[in-house]
Amino acid sequence: MRFLLPLIMEQLRDADSNISTKALVVLRHVVHVTGEETVASIAPQLSAELLLLFDADAVQVRVLSTRLFRDVLAIMLGTKDQQLQKQVRSSLLPLLFHMEDESCSVRQASREALLRAAKFLKWKQLRQLVETAQTWRIGECLLVRARRAEEYLHQSLTYLESPQESLREAAVRFTGLVGQHLRGRSKEKLEDICTALQGLQEDSSPSVCCLATQTILLLRAPGKMTPSPGTHQGPQPPGAPEHHLGGQKQQQPEWLVSAISKRLPPCEHCHSGGAGG
Repeated sequence: MRFLLPLIMEQLRDADSNISTKALVVLRHVVHVTGEETVASIAPQLSAELLLLFDADAVQVRVLSTRLFRDVLAIMLGTKDQQLQKQVRSSLLPLLFHMEDESCSVRQASREALLRAAKFLKWKQLRQLVETAQTWRIGECLLVRARRAEEYLHQSLTYLESPQESLREAAVRFTGLVGQHLRGRSKEKLEDICTALQGLQEDSSPSVCCLATQTILLLRAPGKMTPSPGTHQGPQPPGAPEHHLGGQKQQQPEWLVSAISKRLPPCEHCHSGGAGG
């Protein structure tokens, strides 16, 4: 059976979703009936292939690939395979975004997989946030590990072009968080973020258009913004929203709390008919 696995995994890339679905079903059976040694031999390669399917057009492919990814991590829990750990770290943001997928089944599968990924990485804080469904705080938690901010930014920018409105909106919110994180460090990166968001000011969705416009205005606004999660913070204005992250009291600017929680105030740059409507 082991020598057939590479051939089966090749079918995951087939443009026909029926073929990739069948390959996923077979692979899930293999993962469950073979020993850990067999799974370990294909885990890094299989995980890389599955990551590519998280954004598949077919809902069934998204669901099955996410569930199989979760199952592989459950079997490989405790491994120190560096390549697999890299794949798992790369899965965090896509899984977070797909917790807002238009499909309920994908949302549930993504939450379960993200929880498994947090356990695999032994990331206690991330695990607790997933368990308690504090979706917007998960993005902040990821950015605490600052060295990965640019990688997350690259991933987030690709989701700005997602065909799903909910994923575009999630990407705008997270990109705004990255912008906040980078503000004062890299003006060039900050401007690149604003430029990328400008394309969504003509989005067909009024909420995406509004959120993108507000994020650009606020990232470009003069003056200091709240420091990014995990950094030292000075005095905050009285009554500023606050939360706790990493055992340290943190403040969130009103605009960011409003945007993340989707309680958007009226936006004079957009109208109910959508941009350009």
